[in-house]
Amino acid sequence: DYYLCGLLLDRRLDRFAAELVRYYPQSVSQSRLPRYYAQALLWYARQRTRPAVLYRDAAVEANQRDYLDYSRTLPPGPQRANLLRRTYGETYWWWYEYGKDGTAQ
Repeated sequence: DYYLCGLLLDRRLDRFAAELVRYYPQSVSQSRLPRYYAQALLWYARQRTRPAVLYRDAAVEANQRDYLDYSRTLPPGPQRANLLRRTYGETYWWWYEYGKDGTAQ
């Protein structure tokens, strides 16, 4: 898990997806991953045109859609990051976009 978390912190989503399937093959196929891993896989699939791993979790997908919809209503800049952090600061996608060296900007 330290290795997988390190890949997430380094934003190496392609490598994370490949390694996750190796370490959690049944959990991926059954859509039963830890929260941050599931969020990272959904973010990875959103970032790639042909993701190597597809993961489905209706609740996490709905939360990600809410995050994206809300972020589109906010002006760019520090205010956006702070407003999103209030609701979505404990998500991988917020950290991926606004985290810096493991801490918020």
